[in-house]
Amino acid sequence: MHHSLSVTTLLILVALLSGLVISPIHAEESTAVSRNDDPPPGVEQLLPRGRIAAVFEPVFVTAEQAEIADDAWVLGVAIGDEARAYSLNLLNSHEVVNDVVGGQPMAAVWCPLANAGLVYDRRVDGKEIELEASGALMQASLVMRDRQTDSWWPIMTGEALAGPLEGQPLTELQVSEKATWADWKTRYPHTTVLSVEGREHVENNPYDNYFTSEGTFRGLEIDDERLPPKTPIFAFWLDGKEWAVPHRAIEGGVMLDAGNQRVFIERATGAAIFASSHGWRVETGSDIDAARAALAQNELEPLEGFDTFWYSWVAVHAETELLP
Repeated sequence: MHHSLSVTTLLILVALLSGLVISPIHAEESTAVSRNDDPPPGVEQLLPRGRIAAVFEPVFVTAEQAEIADDAWVLGVAIGDEARAYSLNLLNSHEVVNDVVGGQPMAAVWCPLANAGLVYDRRVDGKEIELEASGALMQASLVMRDRQTDSWWPIMTGEALAGPLEGQPLTELQVSEKATWADWKTRYPHTTVLSVEGREHVENNPYDNYFTSEGTFRGLEIDDERLPPKTPIFAFWLDGKEWAVPHRAIEGGVMLDAGNQRVFIERATGAAIFASSHGWRVETGSDIDAARAALAQNELEPLEGFDTFWYSWVAVHAETELLP
């Protein structure tokens, strides 16, 4: 099996990260018939739609068959009795996988520029849609389009910005975990692993320098100075408001008051930037011990949110309340 990104993909990513756009030698284009290719306000088209080729008919191998290093990072999904693993390095070239797990039509989504991994229900307004990268960005974060209506779906808002489904929300499913392959397969030994053209993982990651630098994508600037732009955060919606908390403030687990709502948010102490954070609503007056006990009994309601960079989030949500 090959363990490197294609030359075409590397050229595209290097060009984007350096602020340039080039035409690749060959790439699989979307077969969707686009009825409106003009991006809506606030969205910048950088590549042709479908140039970052989403996966529509995923193929999987067993954990035993998968050729993937133990320290590789995956986006893991568990629904019912089924579990999936999608290598983040492999997703760099695809960003969206249309899948069905545990009978649930869903899309596994990875935006490396925003350090955001999400899972969406692909059912909108009673109909199933297929999602793909649009080739456009909103403030350095992925904007998707669906094949059925050509609507525009920024991950930073979670709802259609333009198109026939404008204003319709995508339901974020709290069923995923970014983890190392070793950790994920230990927890879910029956997991299957995405395989694209015989590859479950690629070693090269053209975003390595981006993740270790303080620089934003193409030098994007924000007016908000409450945090350094590239600060990793857990961002969430609660009672109609946007909230954010830096990773460093939630290591080991903390209890916070988000307005009138008590929340419990945690991530592992010393966790790598790719690791997932999680948050839940808790009862007023609860302490961490009570929250952990309720969590063990599956009694807590998860927050709707995800990990990302401060600049990617606040550039879209200027009214964000910053915790703690």
